[in-house]
Amino acid sequence: MNDKLSVYEFKRRALSVLFPNVCPFCGRVIDAREYFCTPCKEMLPLIRKEQKPPTNVSRLYACCWYSGLARAAVHMLKFGCLIYPADAFGLMMSDMLNGVNADALVPVPSGILSVEKRGFSPAKVIAERISMRLDIPLENARNTVAKAKKQSVIQNKINNAVSKKKKQNAPEVPKISVDK
Repeated sequence: MNDKLSVYEFKRRALSVLFPNVCPFCGRVIDAREYFCTPCKEMLPLIRKEQKPPTNVSRLYACCWYSGLARAAVHMLKFGCLIYPADAFGLMMSDMLNGVNADALVPVPSGILSVEKRGFSPAKVIAERISMRLDIPLENARNTVAKAKKQSVIQNKINNAVSKKKKQNAPEVPKISVDK
């Protein structure tokens, strides 16, 4: 364990005396050395392999699909301004990336207005946790945008498109009317 991680772990455990450590997925109080409870980890929609990256990105990793408990934890981090999910996602990502040869970690930048409103960038906080654990340098993206598209809006468009496609491919179900 490196010095940064040791200091962080010490602070985290010390703070748990005043602010009990909770599972970011269910809210149960857990031991200060834990990041999530076992039942929740078993119910998470984990991603087991590297995903195809978008153009101009060499590699892309994610630990969970954006659904269920993982989605709720992301919302808690982004909109509830609670850091517990960042610790949990950071640990899961560190486990996934352990042994990956990387020159740097570059978190997806948040919109400037979102960072100002929230006071932090969720992706950067998670990347800081990963950087501490794996001793990989953290670098900021070169270009940021003043107003980024909200992921929730993008996800809703994707969900609507998938739902529409399913309806188009669904077989016609006969309608039955019942006279009274």
